[in-house]
Amino acid sequence: MTNREEHYTMAAEVLDLAATYIERGWTQGAGARDGLGEPCRSISEDAVEWCADGAIAIASFRLNVIKAITISATEALMLANNLLDVPAWNDREGQRADLVVRGIRRGAERARKEAA
Repeated sequence: MTNREEHYTMAAEVLDLAATYIERGWTQGAGARDGLGEPCRSISEDAVEWCADGAIAIASFRLNVIKAITISATEALMLANNLLDVPAWNDREGQRADLVVRGIRRGAERARKEAA
C-alpha cells in the first residue's frame, strides 16, 4: 500500500468511527455533551453525544492518527457533501442525526476513492 493509499484509508476509518459515535449520541451547538447535556470535550470519558466535528475529533484520538489524516477526513466529508462549514451543517435547523451519519459515511466513501 502506498503512503497515499494508507493516508486516505485511515481518513476513511476515522469517518467510519465518527459515524458510530454519532449513532451512539448526537448533539448540536457543542463538540460534545455529557450525560447531563452539558458541553464537554469530545475526548472526555463523560461525553455521550457528539457533533460531526466532535465525532471526528474523538475518532482521530481513538485511532491515534496524525493531524493531516484528520484534516483529510474533514475535507472528504466536506467534498462529498458540498459543504463549506462542518459545524454549520451539523447545527443547521432541521438537521437530524441520521442525515449527519449518512453524510459522514459519504465522506468515508470519498476518502476510499482517493485511496484507490
